[in-house]
Amino acid sequence: MVAAKAAESQDFICIGVKIDGAEEVCGAMLYRTGATSFFNPTDPANEVMLLAAAPSSRGLVPGNLGYRGVGSALLLRAVADSYIRGLGGRVVLRATPMERTIQFYRNRGFDSHSTEPGGKIIKMELRPGPACKWLQQEGLVQ
Repeated sequence: MVAAKAAESQDFICIGVKIDGAEEVCGAMLYRTGATSFFNPTDPANEVMLLAAAPSSRGLVPGNLGYRGVGSALLLRAVADSYIRGLGGRVVLRATPMERTIQFYRNRGFDSHSTEPGGKIIKMELRPGPACKWLQQEGLVQ
């Protein structure tokens, strides 16, 4: 059993995930509505402000398979919410330029837009085409 708690205000949604048997929260995400596309600022989007999965949920603890997929499931929630709001599934975020992190987002269809000054943050965006493909693969839309 997965327990996901969502707290929603007018513009911000926060979700924490705890799986039965787990002693602590396995992942959390904060995203907001009312953002815009990095590629075309007139296109509305959801923006993931924070996405975190516990090391055991990312396969980083030797000998512990953990609960793989928590980060993907949380991210999919922001994409589905964007789709339901009529935004085509468009989601933007800022990622640290670590190869594993960037590959995580690219594997889900995100494109790199630009790097912020100082090179410590990469702007990435999931556009409607790849978003709908992911939602279809997960059986959430036809």
